[in-house]
Amino acid sequence: MAWAFGLSSLELLDLSLVVFTEAQDWGMVLHMMPSLIKLSLSWCGLSNADLGPFLNSSRILPNIQHLDLGYNSFKAPFPAFFQNMTSLAFLDLSYFNLSSGSNFAKLLNMIPSLSELHLSDCSLDMTHLSSHRLNFSTFFNIQHLDLSNNPLEGDFPSFLANMTSLRVLDLSETMLNSSLPIMPKLTGLDLSRNKFMQVEDVGIWRQCHLK
Repeated sequence: MAWAFGLSSLELLDLSLVVFTEAQDWGMVLHMMPSLIKLSLSWCGLSNADLGPFLNSSRILPNIQHLDLGYNSFKAPFPAFFQNMTSLAFLDLSYFNLSSGSNFAKLLNMIPSLSELHLSDCSLDMTHLSSHRLNFSTFFNIQHLDLSNNPLEGDFPSFLANMTSLRVLDLSETMLNSSLPIMPKLTGLDLSRNKFMQVEDVGIWRQCHLK
């Protein structure tokens, strides 16, 4: 990947939909870009084995603020490099199987700096979001949360009402069917493709500042 030479000042790199499964040296590209703050690697066919060994020792980790790893083939346990990403504010792990509740809780504890988290299609259900599994103090900084396309069937996840910094919430395609609490600080809310039976079930709209 000779194109990467001379890009030591590059701050944004989008390699989405670039398949690296046969590339032997793709990881060295990031080593040559110590100024990166935004990295997109969605839909790249990556697994833990592809990414973990490189990023565990990468010098770019403390600088990355935006990381998109959505729609790859990652599985638990989480790569240890997450705990070294001290500046990370945006993380997309869509399609990462989080069906073990401990995986979800561990992720939040590893990255307390997050303000935007995308976990669409991660096999989360209500048992993974219960109070005895989660340390809710790790949610305080999150302003944008995407839990769409997860089987959260039934009542509204109660912990969301305690996320005092939350501004944008995506709960589309989660099979919710209960009334929602008032969340007055929300400015964006997606409840599409759910099972609400009447307008009153979405009573949240009365007291929030949706745009």
